[in-house]
Amino acid sequence: MKSHDGTPEQIEADILREELLATLTAEERTLCMRKQSGFSSREIAKEQGTSVARVDTLFYRIKRKFRDALNKRTGASLSTTSQATRTRTA
Repeated sequence: MKSHDGTPEQIEADILREELLATLTAEERTLCMRKQSGFSSREIAKEQGTSVARVDTLFYRIKRKFRDALNKRTGASLSTTSQATRTRTA
């Protein structure tokens, strides 16, 4: 794993992003890279020989995967924190 620079929050966000990208298919990772590089859905669709609707749908699904993974991680952290708080106050 490469070393990370920045605040603890930035480092954690970088690690999480890398973990999430590793769960994507090659096509999904390629789409993310192109979107991050500033390509439009139309440009990506033309390059891949597919429709803009397919590119947009795939990107929507990728964003949903990321959101679900973040919610799981945040939910687990929150439930662990609230469990510890309840234990201390009991």
